[in-house]
Amino acid sequence: MRVWMLICLLFAWPAHAAEVPVALRNWLQALDSAPTPAQVQRAGGPRTVELLDQVVRDGHEVSFVRSRAIGLLSLLDDPPAEARIRKLLTLRDDNLRATAALAWLAGPAHRHPSGTAATVALLLADPSATVRAATARGLGYCVDRPQTRALAVQRRARESDAGVRAALDAAIRKLDELPAHR
Repeated sequence: MRVWMLICLLFAWPAHAAEVPVALRNWLQALDSAPTPAQVQRAGGPRTVELLDQVVRDGHEVSFVRSRAIGLLSLLDDPPAEARIRKLLTLRDDNLRATAALAWLAGPAHRHPSGTAATVALLLADPSATVRAATARGLGYCVDRPQTRALAVQRRARESDAGVRAALDAAIRKLDELPAHR
């Protein structure tokens, strides 16, 4: 009987790609608070970027935690974190890719805007309407407003999805209202 209970317990135990430190797991599961980049780095230690990437790629994790890991990665202003966010833009899961697009626009692309136009153009041409809409919603974070606006207008002319068109229209209006550079 004890052996059977042990076997059942092992199969019921949640599987995770990585043993994430408790402090980082707490930030991943937090519903009503946002950590600073320093808090994220402290919670994850020297392997923070690697651990967050593993959480994102772990299909056993709930969607909220995986999305939250993407957001936490975007807070980190260092080359390894930015490289991981760029790789996440190619995930198969449309919702996670959309989250990565928005996180990339609000984080790394906003902090280091040089050379972002090509990636923005690719995201606006993504096969998923979910990703295109998320990208449109994040265009206000782009520092190069004229180039970003031109990309949005070009995509708007070819867009077939009504929801994405509406998001692009809102983004174009927002870009027109914002000052040339924040």
